[in-house]
Amino acid sequence: MAKRPDTGVATPQRQVRDAYGLALGLLLLSTIGLIFADAEIESLFAAAAGLLQLVALVVTLRVSGVGQHRSTALSAAGLAVFAAAVIAVSTGGTERTAVGIALWLALAIMTIVAIVRRLVTYRRVNVQLVLGLLSIHVLTGLSFGLAYLLVDSVGVPAFAQGPQGLSGSLYFSFVTLTTLGFGDLSPGSSIVRALSVAEAFIGQLYLVSVVAFAVGRLGTSTSSRR
Repeated sequence: MAKRPDTGVATPQRQVRDAYGLALGLLLLSTIGLIFADAEIESLFAAAAGLLQLVALVVTLRVSGVGQHRSTALSAAGLAVFAAAVIAVSTGGTERTAVGIALWLALAIMTIVAIVRRLVTYRRVNVQLVLGLLSIHVLTGLSFGLAYLLVDSVGVPAFAQGPQGLSGSLYFSFVTLTTLGFGDLSPGSSIVRALSVAEAFIGQLYLVSVVAFAVGRLGTSTSSRR
């Protein structure tokens, strides 16, 4: 065990160094896989992607700076949320599917909170901090995608082109987050219009302010050490 100079938290050096790279990889793999496979929320593929995101949550909790008992309890809570979501979706029915989607959304938000709790302890900008910020960016797109799907599952039309399922909702979310604006999908209700505008603002402000600032400071810190 050693104290990191940038955080002041006693944690294993290698574990902290590798954590957010692994979390980001798991999040990208699961999200892009869901879109590529055109997976539905009821599919085993979706359950596997949710499991990868659960692992990402556990990884971030292990290096979040909280005590071991609290980390274990939060990991168990994440597992319980994941299991409840799978059961709710697999048993069928519109209401249960909506509950499952809401629980998956809660899991994504839990992961964001776990990462933020760790990153605010950093006193210096380093690669690990940038990877953590990028993980939050991916989780933001995932969360909004699940929110669009949740709106659709409760009977409110999310898209003017009709229901798009899990894959289409995630695709629309990341296109909106990055403000690509392909135009093949458009909001079908006022709540989705509001959510998409909020997501576009968050996506742009986050990249041009938080991540850009961190990357700029990382380059400055590297030059100073040299």
